[in-house]
Amino acid sequence: MASLTFDIGGTASKVIVFEEGSERTSYQIPTRASLGISYLKEDIFSEIEKNIKKYDVKNIGISTAGIVDSNTGRIEEVGGAFKDYVGFSWTDEIKKVFDIDAVVENDVKCAGLGEYYYGSNKKYESMYVLTIGTGIGGCFIDQGKIYRGHFATAGEIGYIPREDSNIGALASTSGLIRRANKLYPEKGFSDGKEIFDAYLAKDPEATALVNYLIQAIAELIGSIILILEPEVILVGGAISAQEDALLDPIKEILKREIPKKVYENVNIKTTSLGNKASCYGAYALAQRKGAVAKVLI
Repeated sequence: MASLTFDIGGTASKVIVFEEGSERTSYQIPTRASLGISYLKEDIFSEIEKNIKKYDVKNIGISTAGIVDSNTGRIEEVGGAFKDYVGFSWTDEIKKVFDIDAVVENDVKCAGLGEYYYGSNKKYESMYVLTIGTGIGGCFIDQGKIYRGHFATAGEIGYIPREDSNIGALASTSGLIRRANKLYPEKGFSDGKEIFDAYLAKDPEATALVNYLIQAIAELIGSIILILEPEVILVGGAISAQEDALLDPIKEILKREIPKKVYENVNIKTTSLGNKASCYGAYALAQRKGAVAKVLI
């Protein structure tokens, strides 16, 4: 029996087929979310059709950007490149076309589940997964369950106000690039890696940019630690590729600014599954769909 999983992005989506807990195939496809749901649906359905001819697909797990109603699979709110996405339900559409059960969840929450069940060799009972890419997202997992809050929208930390905007807009990779273009247009910085490479080479403008981001993320992580006190905070997303260059100065700030005992109790690490974490989380949900899934989530 196979589980087909997707991590749907605005311009590209990851696809992994699992059989008996192991990856059978893993690849990426372009997706046309910015053109509208009919194009995105065509892209994803084409891959479903292709894979059900190759594998005995019994269920489908979908990780996607946006606020998702986990009971119905309906997209409640989304930003970025997605057009005509709000109100769409992958669960309903897949069942109608392919007669296969599908489970749908927010991509960061899926990443959290993926890391909890299939990530680090050390079993952490509580973890906060913080993703920093084109936006910022978060998910708190405690005893294998996603903390959803009273109205099931907890974790949307990218919307936390900062200055005249929010932290997702200012301290993400896209925010870093916007800040670079505004303050130092003559540098011509076009992506986050270029800025970090210049930072490591001690370029003064890149240093100022990255120091701003480090301070903002340190403040965010400090708030998470003080409010939730998870056993570990795992940092994922594009910025996590910087590893120690990012985490070491963040830890130094936290070591100075929060109580010593609190700081010493929390591990801060990068994620172990990389950009596959959300597909692994979608697989975990697909495997536990139904009565078991209600215990899990």
